Amino acid sequence: MKMQKEILPSKHPQFIMIHSNIAAVYEKLKEYTLALEHYIIAFNIAKQQSSTLMHPKLIELQKNIEIVKLKLTVQEFHLSLTSSS
Repeated sequence: MKMQKEILPSKHPQFIMIHSNIAAVYEKLKEYTLALEHYIIAFNIAKQQSSTLMHPKLIELQKNIEIVKLKLTVQEFHLSLTSSS
């Protein structure tokens, strides 16, 4: 990604895929805060590239953001249960 940052503008469409893929890896690792951060970056870049909020990529990224938020909430809930015991 460092090379792309040096060559491409920061809002280049390729960064949508890069951040989305990074987010997916973090999600698999259950690092939901980092996953959410990268999904949001991808969403913001995609939003600037799209003329409509109904673009399929934006809808997919929004869905991923909501799923990760839910997973993060569940993870935090489980942590609160284990720490209060």
